[in-house]
Amino acid sequence: MRRIDKIIVHCSATPEGRHHTASEIDAWHRDQGFRCIGYHYVVLLDGKIEAGRAEAEVGAHCTGENSHSIGVCYIGGCDKSMKPKDTRTEAQKKSLVSLLTALKEKYPDASIHGHREFAAKACPSFDAAVEYAGIGLYVEVTENDNFVSVDEQFELPETENILEEIPNLKEMLSEHEAGETPSNPSAWGCLPLLLLL
Repeated sequence: MRRIDKIIVHCSATPEGRHHTASEIDAWHRDQGFRCIGYHYVVLLDGKIEAGRAEAEVGAHCTGENSHSIGVCYIGGCDKSMKPKDTRTEAQKKSLVSLLTALKEKYPDASIHGHREFAAKACPSFDAAVEYAGIGLYVEVTENDNFVSVDEQFELPETENILEEIPNLKEMLSEHEAGETPSNPSAWGCLPLLLLL
């Protein structure tokens, strides 16, 4: 298993509101000479999460960081004139938090970053490191009356049942990590089988 110490958030650098899928990104990346899609996960406009490369495979999404990272991309990131803009829909925001939380549970030593921290780009068009700073933080509760929980400091969403927020997310992550063909691909919009071979 690869040692994962970073989860890197990207945008597809496509206009706000324009629907694209992981299979389209796969075609774009192949046209650029990649073996297949460079990201491990893609979050669509409606919040659906599609799988890219298996987590066990080195991605092709961030120069110098690929061997020890997971790449997550949301569709969007540009306004109509192709200038950087945070275009995440509410559904995408919810799915990103759920996916990143699940990945942090799986890789507790990994830190979350935006692509722009490693390249001269605006990607993902928002400060991912700041926005997701509270994901995966756990603090031992003490009897100190002045104790402020991490949830209060960062206003985190309820995470007790975070894996239930997206149907079959836990199962999907396990199957994807193992490089298996998903048992229920229609439930989460997987890539064509050629990407899972």
